[in-house]
Amino acid sequence: ASPRVPEGLAILDAPDVDSVEQQRRQLAAQLLAAAVLWLFVTSAARYADQVPWEFLRKAAERSAAVAVVLDRTAPKAVAEVGSHLNRMLNARGLRDSPLFTVTESELDEAGLLPATTVEKIQDWLERLAADTDARTAIVRQTLGGAVRTIARRSYEVADACEQQQRAVGSLRDDVEAAYERALEDIDAASADGTLLRGEVLSRWQEFV
Repeated sequence: ASPRVPEGLAILDAPDVDSVEQQRRQLAAQLLAAAVLWLFVTSAARYADQVPWEFLRKAAERSAAVAVVLDRTAPKAVAEVGSHLNRMLNARGLRDSPLFTVTESELDEAGLLPATTVEKIQDWLERLAADTDARTAIVRQTLGGAVRTIARRSYEVADACEQQQRAVGSLRDDVEAAYERALEDIDAASADGTLLRGEVLSRWQEFV
């Protein structure tokens, strides 16, 4: 707990989604799947990487609430990189996602960025925490999207089950048909004597 985090808000820092360690990637995926709102942090050097966009695509599919932070961006590149990132967000169904920019700045004695560089993000989070209706809307948006995603995926499962049932029925029909043909062949061979050949036929004739 921290007094700097307003009531009604919990912030969880997930591991990198493109970490070299598999366990960290798995944990990140679990946390993102459970989160109500994503504050997705990227940088000017890596904002176009494939792995993060795969997660953002899934977020768009399930209507998860997403805000994007463009971090470590040179002041001269903010306009160009920010514009390109905005176009990428729009093209991938994240048109309504807020985009914040944190420019490269000198660190203070504690090794931290000046508070002004993240002031807009902090103000946005504080307003969100103070607005119960806005928080409820985000929860409903993300929850509703998750339910719709599950519903869509359930059709795929149902179709797969139906295909398996048809395959089982077809295989069973083939086996039963093969057994029926074999029995008919045995009956016919028994009736016309072709079942008994060679040594077996000689002994049968001797017996008769």
